[in-house]
Amino acid sequence: MICPVCKRPLKVVVKEQSDFVGGSVTLVALICKACPYKTLDILPNESHPPARLVFHVRSERDLNVIVARSSTATIRIPEIEASITPGTASPGFITTIEGVLRRFKMHLKSPEAEACIDRLLSGEPFTLIVEDPRGSSAINSLRVETEPL
Repeated sequence: MICPVCKRPLKVVVKEQSDFVGGSVTLVALICKACPYKTLDILPNESHPPARLVFHVRSERDLNVIVARSSTATIRIPEIEASITPGTASPGFITTIEGVLRRFKMHLKSPEAEACIDRLLSGEPFTLIVEDPRGSSAINSLRVETEPL
């Protein structure tokens, strides 16, 4: 495989994860050693129905909850009308809820929007919604609500 940015060969890393939150998955990473390009996808090893995951962040402690987003999933925070939607080359990722907020902040352009994210990072309650038509995303908490999509 060739890097779409610098046209050099990509390193392909494939790892099976049997104890993943949503069941057994295969993690596929494409990494370019010549430039910053990297991408990750989460492929379920068993079929799952499309799902909507809802997690109510109640305190700063909840920012440490792990989120795995597949390349087909949308993440929404309704309180600030923000979303991360999949595109044609959308990568999956595994991070914490704090990491998700920092991804939002990285792409925001207005000081008002950044201030909203800063309030959430300081522990203001909010709702994190992950909608995945492939059903392979997960939020690692017993408090997550799963609904059909």
